Order: sequence, then structure tokens, then C-alpha cells
Amino acid sequence: MRKLIRIFILEWHRALFYRGDILIWTAAMTATPLISLAIWYTIARSNANLIPRDILTYYILVILIRLITSSWRGYYLIQQILNGTIVKYLIRPPAIYWDFLVNNLTNKIFQLIFILPILVIAFIIFPDAVSPIIFSLTNLGPFLLSLLLAFIITFTFDLSLGLLAFWLEDAQELMSYRFLLTQVASGVLIPFAMMPDWLYTAFSFLPFRYIISAPAEILLGQVVGPAALQLIFYQVIWAIGFIIIMRVLFVRGLRRYAIPGQ
Repeated sequence: MRKLIRIFILEWHRALFYRGDILIWTAAMTATPLISLAIWYTIARSNANLIPRDILTYYILVILIRLITSSWRGYYLIQQILNGTIVKYLIRPPAIYWDFLVNNLTNKIFQLIFILPILVIAFIIFPDAVSPIIFSLTNLGPFLLSLLLAFIITFTFDLSLGLLAFWLEDAQELMSYRFLLTQVASGVLIPFAMMPDWLYTAFSFLPFRYIISAPAEILLGQVVGPAALQLIFYQVIWAIGFIIIMRVLFVRGLRRYAIPGQ
């Protein structure tokens, strides 16, 4: 535990040093949801089947969930594998996963320090601007569980792609595809509740729904009872699957790894 605390302190100082980069990254992650919000909110104002307040609530949740569950450690992992600096993580404790996890959580705390006060003040000033269902305690427990599972899925998926650099020198390209699919298939561009049936079904077979849309659907009451439990069950399956994949890739990758230049 003391080692983890020391790592947290180190990563916190690093976050303060790179605070400008973190804020730019935060702005980049919120850009697409804000654009989608503007489009769907405009549509909702002229469509009797859509409620503007619900659209606003959904995309506020999407921004928060995306900030909380996002993981970009895979980008740096690829660079470290290709240039050999990953060795520094292999010759000292704690385990590399804990190091990456603390780094990820530290950056999230830094991001939320800026975002949460703005949202809290907005909710106080404009209490009727969002749907009151998000304040219901009934859905809070399932939502928090779903949010935790969404983070595990994203984190392990991200590292799994990064670990492919043990075999692929152009693994960065896979990260670009993942980013694109996350935008399209996670409910950021089109909420799942508004998708045609064929697209809804197709995207439900991919992991992206379960990293952003699933927690939002549960908190908004779009899925309740057995349907919510089924959604969480699918998240558990994806989380376990990526944990296993990540572990297998790491162990097998180390067996064949040769430090560049040696």
C-alpha cells in the first residue's frame, strides 16, 4: 500500500507538471459529445418524440462517464515496448498493472476537479435543466456497478491493444481504429435509444456499448430490472474476457521480447 501511495504522489506531481496536456486531452474527449448534443438537442426541439431535457441529461452523463472510464495508457505502452523503456517497469515492483492503474486514476482525479464543480454549480442554478431521474437512488447502485465494470473493460481493452506492440510495430494504427469505433459504436454520436433495430443489435455485440452507453442507460432508467441485470452481466463477461486477454498477451509478449538495439 505504501508503494502505491508513493506512486500516486509521484503521478500527481506529474499531472500537475503536464496539466496543460491533460486539459487539452479533456477538451478533446468532450468535443464529440458536445457536438452530438448540439445536433440532437436541435432535432429534439422540433421533434415531438424527443425531449430536449432528456437529450441534455444523456450527453452530460456521456461526458462524465467518458472522463471516468477513459484510458489512454495503451498509447504510451506501445511507445515503451518499441523503444525498450518498458524494462524499467519489469525490474521493479509493484506490478506494471498497478503502476498504469494509479497513473490513470490520478489523471482522472485531476480532470474531475475541473469538471465536477462546473456541473454542480450548473445543477444548482438550473435544477430543471436535466431529468430528475438521474438523482433517483433506485438506479444508483446498478449505475455505480456498471460504471466500475465500464472502467475495467476500457482499461484492460486499452492495455490489450497496447500489448500487441510485442508483435506489431504499427500497433498505433489499432488505437486509431479503436478511437473511431468508440465514437461510433458507444452511443456518443447516436444514442442507443435512437438507433434503428439492426444497428442497435449489431453494436450490442461489440464492447463499446458497455463502456459508455450502458451506465447511462441504467441511470436514466432506459433499462430496468432484468434488462439492467442483463446489461451488467454482459459487462462482466467483457471485463473477464479482456482481463484474460491482457494477461495472456503480457506473459507471451515478454517471452519473445527483445530490447531494441540489443
